[in-house]
Amino acid sequence: MKDFLEDRTNNSQILLTTHSKVFLNQYSMKNVFLFDAKYRMQYSARRKRDINVVETYLVDINTEDGHKKICEHLGIETITCDPLKKHNLIVEGGCDEKYISELGKFFGLKLPYIISANGADNIFKYLEFYDSYYKDLEERPYVKVLLDNDEKGREVFNNIKESKYRNIQVEKNNVEKNFRGTEFVNDKKISE
Repeated sequence: MKDFLEDRTNNSQILLTTHSKVFLNQYSMKNVFLFDAKYRMQYSARRKRDINVVETYLVDINTEDGHKKICEHLGIETITCDPLKKHNLIVEGGCDEKYISELGKFFGLKLPYIISANGADNIFKYLEFYDSYYKDLEERPYVKVLLDNDEKGREVFNNIKESKYRNIQVEKNNVEKNFRGTEFVNDKKISE
């Protein structure tokens, strides 16, 4: 359905209304708008009585109140604590997270907070979410992205534009072809 709608938007504008979070990209709300209504009584000369008037207005979901309101409407759990630490590492999957954690323990390294994206394609959603989350905050966490050196990893690596993210510091790396864990740790790519 998403592909169908995206194909049609090249030639026309489509407005899709929903109360379901299934149809929304919860990590990037840039194409999501929340409308609310104000109700008031007003005398109608034509009907010669008071009538209910409904005024629809756009809610700014970038404010704290607006964000809370859209989360309530859609049943999205709001985050009440910082999702990132000062230094963070996003990896493709759970195996990467486990491997790097074990390497860190073995070599006695202080590792950054490691986040598994559960797939290379999901890394964009994580970066967009974190960038949006830190928009109005002074803190700019450091986020290093580590990708496998396979076709998908290289594709995602090439499409990450570090300068796009204004509210987090993003650095990308991909694992070299002849990867050996000891070289990785000695190069300090993750222990900075």
